[in-house]
Amino acid sequence: MTVMRYNFSSHEFDFGIEEEFFLADSHGRLMPIADKLLKALPASLLSHKILYYEFHKSQIEINTGICEDIDDARSDLEFLRGLVLDKAKELGARPVGIGTHPTADWRASKLNPQYARNIVRRKQMEAYLTCGNHIHVSLQKKDVVKVINALRYYIPMIIPLAANSPLWLGKKTGYQDYRLKVIELAHTLDKRYAGMSPALKNLAAWDRLYQSKDIPMYWDVRPNFKYGTIELRFLDQQPAITDILSLAVFVRLLVIGLAKRKIGVPYIKESELLKLRSEATKKGLSAKLRGKPLKERAQSLYQKVMELADYHGTDKRLFRPLVRKFEKNLAEEQLGIWKKSGPEKLIKVFSRRFMR
Repeated sequence: MTVMRYNFSSHEFDFGIEEEFFLADSHGRLMPIADKLLKALPASLLSHKILYYEFHKSQIEINTGICEDIDDARSDLEFLRGLVLDKAKELGARPVGIGTHPTADWRASKLNPQYARNIVRRKQMEAYLTCGNHIHVSLQKKDVVKVINALRYYIPMIIPLAANSPLWLGKKTGYQDYRLKVIELAHTLDKRYAGMSPALKNLAAWDRLYQSKDIPMYWDVRPNFKYGTIELRFLDQQPAITDILSLAVFVRLLVIGLAKRKIGVPYIKESELLKLRSEATKKGLSAKLRGKPLKERAQSLYQKVMELADYHGTDKRLFRPLVRKFEKNLAEEQLGIWKKSGPEKLIKVFSRRFMR
């Protein structure tokens, strides 16, 4: 596993994956044991933030190294998830990949002291009892802003394919991706810094924006100056390794297509784009743009990305989990299990997929 930092242009199209997980007991209730779990793992993993704390003590984060191909990513995820699973079992817990816990109350949750500064700055951020998945893709400096601005158009089409957070505080939310709504609600005092990424003219403008406010930046996509990547932050955490690998390779190929101008970007008004993103978080692929179902546009995008998969020699069997989500995504599956068997069964079903 390669642990390093680099600048834009250093490793074009290499990628990395960040994952956040809940730690739950056998009844699906959250367990604030992140400290114990991390202390039981090799100290070097913690010092390099390969395995690390998340916002609440009932969460944990893992980070792959720099991945040149899918085999690198799979190897890292299998190794890191395996470590977490083994140590969690020793502590009577199970890790689960899900965007929001179906019943947990953030008001009763214990926070990690590492994030105390965030709490001081924005008290409402305590509600961040959510788990997301971030994908980094390295780009040449000249392509960073172009790709971010182009990705904005496709974000609503990808949101339903990753949506995994329809439940909150023991209730159905009316959203397929409520995690993104939680992030927006937590930024009621600084709405400019969450949600749809701004369309800026150049990288210097991004840098000035970063320096203008001492607050976290939670846009859907942003440049990461530390790692020399663009960081896609709008994906819900996925239960299985195969789920996240299919998403990661899909968005990486999309980034390649946009950088090399193999995939175009139709014109859309900013107001339409914002509305479409909002509808996608609620209705998923049944949302509509100008009377046309979002599902049709997402399927068209999928076909374009598959043409790139052929060109880059990517095994299309990798995308089977993604294809299934066009018919029933994880949010819809969650609601079905919730209705039939309740939250305990839901957590058990999703946690069993952790190493798949």
